[in-house]
Amino acid sequence: MADTDWSAIQTAYVTGSSGYRALAKEWGVPLSSLERHAKAEKWPEKRGQFKGKVRAAAQARAGANETEKLVKLQKAGDKMCRQLEKLMAEADQQLYMHVAVEGTGKGKSKLIARKLETVDDRKLLNITKAIEVMSRTMRNLYDIQTVGEREQLKIAKEELSIKRKAQKSKEKEMGVSGIEVEIPDELKGLIK
Repeated sequence: MADTDWSAIQTAYVTGSSGYRALAKEWGVPLSSLERHAKAEKWPEKRGQFKGKVRAAAQARAGANETEKLVKLQKAGDKMCRQLEKLMAEADQQLYMHVAVEGTGKGKSKLIARKLETVDDRKLLNITKAIEVMSRTMRNLYDIQTVGEREQLKIAKEELSIKRKAQKSKEKEMGVSGIEVEIPDELKGLIK
């Protein structure tokens, strides 16, 4: 047994998922010898450390990918905002203009631009929808709360405070403490 490559067996154990029995059979060594080496050289701890490093590396890669995606989304959102700003700067001209394709009768057509006396409702609606979608996108990208969302959080905080005061009052009346109140996950970040 002097020619047994225990280092290779250890590497197979640490980096793999096989147990001692399977490795003993695969490498043709007695199970008791393998167990002795594993215990003396702390193979299970090394396997745990190795798996931890692999997991950390995978999480770091996933985090980097998510960050990259977010940066791309933010750049796209910023570009969309710039386009909307440009459109709004030209809105006076655009909203009072109607562009149509008109046939010339010879299998050809030309663009005709007509100045309107009133705003083109369809264009105004499209701009309004674009602004709405853009603002929602930017709020989501930059985690900006709406007035309604801020109000909901404020109300939830107040409700939680009232529940806590009521709970403390009950505990005081009963002469006990340590009764737990179930707090919804979305409110746990608000607790100080």
